[in-house]
Amino acid sequence: MKKLIFLFLGCILCTSCTILKDSSLEDNLVPIEIIEMNDIHGHIEDEGKYGGLARANTLIQDIRNETKEDNTVLIGNGDMLQETAISRVSYGRVVIDAMTQMKFDMMGVGNHEFDWGFEKILAYFDGNKENGEAGFPLVNSNIYYEDKLIEKDNTVSKLLVEKENVKVGMVSYIGNLASSINANMLEGYTFKAQASDIAQSVSTLGKELKLLGADIIIVNIHGGEASSCIDYEVNNLLAQLKYGDSYLVDAVINGHTHTLQEALIKREAGASLPIIQSSGKLEAFGRIDLKYDVEKKQVIEVSTSHVYTSTSRISDPKVDTIIEKHYLASKPILEEVYCKNEQYINRYDQKFQEYALRVMMAATNATAACCNTGAFRNNVAAGDFDFKALYALNPFDNHIILCEISGLNLKRFYDANSNYEMVFTRDFGSSIAVDQTYTLAIVDYVYFGNYFAGYRTSEFTDTNLIVRDLLMEDLRLRKNEGFKLSRDYQNVLISPTV
Repeated sequence: MKKLIFLFLGCILCTSCTILKDSSLEDNLVPIEIIEMNDIHGHIEDEGKYGGLARANTLIQDIRNETKEDNTVLIGNGDMLQETAISRVSYGRVVIDAMTQMKFDMMGVGNHEFDWGFEKILAYFDGNKENGEAGFPLVNSNIYYEDKLIEKDNTVSKLLVEKENVKVGMVSYIGNLASSINANMLEGYTFKAQASDIAQSVSTLGKELKLLGADIIIVNIHGGEASSCIDYEVNNLLAQLKYGDSYLVDAVINGHTHTLQEALIKREAGASLPIIQSSGKLEAFGRIDLKYDVEKKQVIEVSTSHVYTSTSRISDPKVDTIIEKHYLASKPILEEVYCKNEQYINRYDQKFQEYALRVMMAATNATAACCNTGAFRNNVAAGDFDFKALYALNPFDNHIILCEISGLNLKRFYDANSNYEMVFTRDFGSSIAVDQTYTLAIVDYVYFGNYFAGYRTSEFTDTNLIVRDLLMEDLRLRKNEGFKLSRDYQNVLISPTV
């Protein structure tokens, strides 16, 4: 086997990054660069601070070219597709196509891969090119459908990738995030996502990969703790897993919390376990560098860093072309201007939230309305109110559920949830008549979730109306006079739809 000496030069591509490093100098070292992107959320276009996939790929190519060996592993952690208009109109296919061009080695599953129904995502890994097909596998190690682990076509429970001089094994998990998913989209699905479940699975699948010849084991988890990756229990369990006299896991990727994190968990012998997570929307991506000793058959040096996409001033033209192609195909939808937006809208503005609730009530003839504040995701500047702006405000395809609820239960629900997590029509409080029955318009995420568990009945109607579509129709009716939140938030124009 060819002997290689890799001189670590630091992270020359990133700004304001921290490098955590375990070092020892020996011969026979093979460099392995692990690049991870977590929580892209469809932010694939160049947005300045969020540099997009084309600029990111230029940086990735620079990393690939640092050594003569093709030992770069590129991983999509999860929550890759959902939150931007350009991704929504193709149900994420534009992201999948761009990732294929970038030569991703694998993608994991996040909670937002369930937003459109998990079946839509699985279709990109079914071998059928007519509905779009990823050029990389989906790795799923703990999502079950009707008690059977989902392994079909190009969706696999474990993956072995052969690079130059090394074989890299990968497994991938969704964390304990069922409560972050619309329960209506989880019918039939279960996760084995407790820390002990994940550790046991990694032990089993990791050893299977070792028997298949894996030199390196990477664990990808769409989950973590916002405070620190050291505080995430599963990371500490993984650090202690053994294979013979050596440690089983060589690198861990976290996601979901959108926080820049990196750590090295010290172990009794050998290299520390490197862990990394990057911020969302592709502001940065994470990098783990390993040096593998081909004679000792173990990792003897590790380091972590973050690479900021804004540091790249050059876009990869092939990735740009893919994004532009999808944009042009959807341009009539993306650029339709419903009306002029005359003022900046903050997603937390109570007037905007009340406007959305009044639209829900007017379209359904409801006498009360409720939505979670998390349904509103981004602020919007004054200017054209088009699909891109509206989708930024409200990217989720939440259906409106209609149900009858007693005033007593409605008041109890209101009293228990009138906080930053939930928004109701205003001036409720003591004005709710406990002896009256209300028709409640409520988004399905709340209705089928734990918030409403004590108030659900067997009688309800799924209107199949999407909140964003109703907002769109109401804004279209303002084509001539425009929309000013402070003036129009109580002035709903939409007519009843059901």
